[in-house]
Amino acid sequence: TDNLQIISVIDGAIPNTFQYLIKFSFGVGYVRPSAVAHLLPSNNTQIDESSANKAQLMTDNLQIIFGTEKIYLMVRLYVLLVTMLLHAKDMAGVGYSRILSSLKDLIVGKIDAKDFETDCRKLAKTNVFHYASIPHLVEACADAIVKVADEDAVDTLYHCSRLKLKDLSLLRSLSLEVTEGAVYHIQILHSGGRILFSYLPNGVNLQLSNPRETKPPDSDRAFSSSKSEGRTLEGREGQPEAKRIKVESK
Repeated sequence: TDNLQIISVIDGAIPNTFQYLIKFSFGVGYVRPSAVAHLLPSNNTQIDESSANKAQLMTDNLQIIFGTEKIYLMVRLYVLLVTMLLHAKDMAGVGYSRILSSLKDLIVGKIDAKDFETDCRKLAKTNVFHYASIPHLVEACADAIVKVADEDAVDTLYHCSRLKLKDLSLLRSLSLEVTEGAVYHIQILHSGGRILFSYLPNGVNLQLSNPRETKPPDSDRAFSSSKSEGRTLEGREGQPEAKRIKVESK
């Protein structure tokens, strides 16, 4: 208990979501007030006023989760489904609500795929293929969600992402402790409405800076330049004399 440190206090809008973000000797995690048995007063404890600066928490605009392949595929399919629905709304206009209603009837089994396509043709004269492909994507999303639920790792990985740690190496380590399959980096930018993906297997180190912005030392650049010039001069001077005469005669 000597190594415990409260990083932040979270008071959500939903009732009974008040909790502490605590740093343990083995990592970080959430603790609800009901889990605290009692407080021990300590007159000798000195509060570090700079602890808030050491928290290194992300902003609410950014969320990062290290997920498994099943989670990655589920998110990609869901994003594609939302994108296609938005495009369908723009193309159908006022008829979008009727198409959406027909899609719900197809999902619950009131109509079949042919009836759904017929309804789409009545409401939209062009790009019917776009609407006809949506039910197949809905089915694929449903299958992906079932696989994620059977994997039973998304809840814990999501709680790791809610720690809002700027130290991505620590966040990745916590996620890999949950499951060795957490090799997909999923970054959500709420304000811009963007989601970024990257594959990061266990044997690859996490790159925290842009390698293109990292300039080599001056000595390395000079050595590389001299090697390049050497190859150029060698190619000219090492050329056979007869070949040079033939070129010059042209």
